[in-house]
Amino acid sequence: VLAATVVAGAIVGVVAHYVLLQVYPIYKSSAIFEIEAPKTEATEAFQVPDTDELERFMKTQALAMTSDRVLMNFLDNTDPSILMQEARNWTSQFMSRGKFDKVEAFEDLQDIVRASVIPETQYIELSVRTQDPGDAAYLCGRIREFYLADLGDREKFDNSRQLTAIVRQIEDLDEEIERLKNQREEIIRSKGIESAEERANAKYQEIQLVNMALSEILVERDAALETLARYEQMLSAPGGVVYPDDIRVAIEALPTIQALVQSISQTEAQIRMLQNQGIGEQNLTMRNLRASLEAQKSQLDAQREIELQKYFSGQLESTRAMIASYNRQEVELNKRKDELSKELNELTTIIREIEDMNDTLAGLKDRKMELEAEQANLLALQSMAETRDEAQRRLFLSRVKVVQRETIPEVPIFPDLKLMIPAGIFVVGGIVGVIIVLREILDQRIKGASDVALIPRTRVLGVIPDASDDPSRPQAIETAFRDQPTGILAEHYRVLRAQLLPRLQQSGHRSLLIVGGMPDSGASSTALNLALAFAASDKKVLLIDANLRRPAIHKTLARSEQPGLCDVLAGSVPLDDAIQQTDNANLDVLTVGSRANRIFEALSSEAMGRLLAEAGADYDLIIIDTSPAIVSGDAMALANRCDAAMLVVRALHEKRGMVARLRGEFEEARGEFLGVVINGVRHAAGGYLKQNLQTQHRYQQTKDA
Repeated sequence: VLAATVVAGAIVGVVAHYVLLQVYPIYKSSAIFEIEAPKTEATEAFQVPDTDELERFMKTQALAMTSDRVLMNFLDNTDPSILMQEARNWTSQFMSRGKFDKVEAFEDLQDIVRASVIPETQYIELSVRTQDPGDAAYLCGRIREFYLADLGDREKFDNSRQLTAIVRQIEDLDEEIERLKNQREEIIRSKGIESAEERANAKYQEIQLVNMALSEILVERDAALETLARYEQMLSAPGGVVYPDDIRVAIEALPTIQALVQSISQTEAQIRMLQNQGIGEQNLTMRNLRASLEAQKSQLDAQREIELQKYFSGQLESTRAMIASYNRQEVELNKRKDELSKELNELTTIIREIEDMNDTLAGLKDRKMELEAEQANLLALQSMAETRDEAQRRLFLSRVKVVQRETIPEVPIFPDLKLMIPAGIFVVGGIVGVIIVLREILDQRIKGASDVALIPRTRVLGVIPDASDDPSRPQAIETAFRDQPTGILAEHYRVLRAQLLPRLQQSGHRSLLIVGGMPDSGASSTALNLALAFAASDKKVLLIDANLRRPAIHKTLARSEQPGLCDVLAGSVPLDDAIQQTDNANLDVLTVGSRANRIFEALSSEAMGRLLAEAGADYDLIIIDTSPAIVSGDAMALANRCDAAMLVVRALHEKRGMVARLRGEFEEARGEFLGVVINGVRHAAGGYLKQNLQTQHRYQQTKDA
């Protein structure tokens, strides 16, 4: 494929070369300029060129040759009718209804005109590329002429353009400065900014005062809340209200209490006076005074209680009213604080806006001063350029010389056969590569172990190469293990046996079902060769041909078709009488049986289970070959009777989707699904598989020798 791709790519490159040569050739016409180093009159003969200055000058001239100014001057100062005569093919593409489109022509010139410094020389190449050789030569010559005509006036022209730009920038700055001044004055006039800072300070001080008042109110309110809590605790005391001493002192100072206390004192004085006179307690007057004293004391206690309750209630209500007042004051002060903060923020924003405007104005004024200084410098340079004498101008112009004029090219620069052939190979190779990659991505066929590994939960038990890749060339693939024991196929069956044996022994499996995915997958040859491989390892093996549709094992081993499996399942022949011996003492075979007893449903019957159990007592391993899973349900019926099953697929025939579906079906069966064997794998050209097969064969031949 690679060789064919190279040949096809070369052919495509040659064909494309000649096609493009007819439909889209590109011709190039060039003019060569020599750039000399600057010289002075005193040291003209001995001066060493300034390479840095020369390099900068050459790059500047190369850019000038293709500058927009030169190209536009050429279009503006050339009659379209002359262009039609001298460069018809190029000009005709920009003619529309008899008018020449300069904009499109200018854009095309930017693409086809090139100027570059020739490396390691003092030469500049000016070139034009068109499809017509005459057009290329004419356009190159005209652009060369306009470049030389523009060369002497460029500095003055550049200064004038810069001066115009600077004047425009200064005018724009003046307008912006005036606009900002007017905006600033309007803000100052409408919002009274002259006193903004004083107003902001006043607002700030007022906020501080409000904060102080809030702090005082909060302290007083907290004290009132503590008093209220103490009063409410007194009210809820279990033994009644216990009034504090300060309240009691206040009550004792009341006139009513004082009058009662004075009345009691007078009565007590009368009692003491009677006692001094020797009057006893039984005296009527003494008894009246004593009764009056008790009544007065009771009245005093009652009056005190009344006054205490009245005074305490008043203090309680007064405290609550005081707390409510503090709360109202807090709300009002917070509201005032918010108003002051908002006003302060507005003033601060306005002040900051004015300051930003002032900073912007200062920056604009500085920029204007810079532009005015630059304008003055350019005016001075322009004055010097205008007063420069003609000798200096000739000295400047003499540095650029035309050493080769443009000519009409005879050979196109594109297409080039030396480039088209590699390009064709690259393009065709890329297309073929993409096709190969897409084919590999979209191809769902099983080609090797890596394709099976892509299927989730699917194990590769072994890979059997195609018989054509076996250098020993076995005559019968079905008995390759017996006929060519040192061949490649035999070695791969040994590897497969080594993979299966530990798993069968660990799980105690005696019966192994070998199922092909599709017809011609090689399941029968795999079953027979695997049976021979196990028998060679001193295992007593019984090979059962359960392919009732296309039995083949009896033909391969040259044994009788009957009696066999179907006869045993039908009960007409005992198992021992149906089993036939082979040339290998460790391998016996149970052929398919007579045609009359080939009933497909018998494979899923209890008789099949009894047969496997009976055979399992006499044999180390029972290998069953059956019909392909894709064409019948025999395989699934046997999978529910056998201990284990494995699937055989042929490379480049079965697809991954089919293998995944069959794997899912076998996993639901009673027998353990061991994995997949890939049969008939072909080597790739120069691939590792071919090298491995050759190495194995050489090693076996050396051993035999």
